[in-house]
Parts: sequence; C-alpha cells; structure tokens
Amino acid sequence: MSIEPLSFDIASLLENSGLQWAVIGAATNGAKAYQPKREWVENVLNVLDKQGTKVFFKGNLSWEPWREEFPEVDIKIQEVLEV
Repeated sequence: MSIEPLSFDIASLLENSGLQWAVIGAATNGAKAYQPKREWVENVLNVLDKQGTKVFFKGNLSWEPWREEFPEVDIKIQEVLEV
C-alpha cells in the first residue's frame, strides 16, 4: 500500500490490515517537501510493526532511522520475472 503523502494519522485504519508492504512518503510540490507530523509516522509505524508489515520510505521523507524493507517475493513470480 502506498501511504504517500501521509497527510493525516491513518494508523487506526491500518490495524489488522494484513498488509505485506507499505510505502510512506511526504507531500511534494516541485522541489518543496511537506513532512508529515512525527506523531503520524510513529503511529503508523507502531501499527505496521505489530503486524510484521515491511516498510519502505520514499526519498522525500525526512526520518531516522531510515527504512528500505521489501516483502518476500513468491518464487513463482520471481521465476516468471527472470524469464
């Protein structure tokens, strides 16, 4: 699921979502990035971490520690992509 831009606290909407992967980013307007509130990111990360959801941060998100996690790839899909 793409959560970009993260423009409000959506943590409660993600509970028990069963997501495998989430991409989180800031809002941008040209070169200007509008960062989400720290509390929103923390709340989303808490929910996703409890579920074991992998998290990838877009390059426009100012956050530490950085995350670039990827879900496991189904072998059948990987074999098709390699052909």
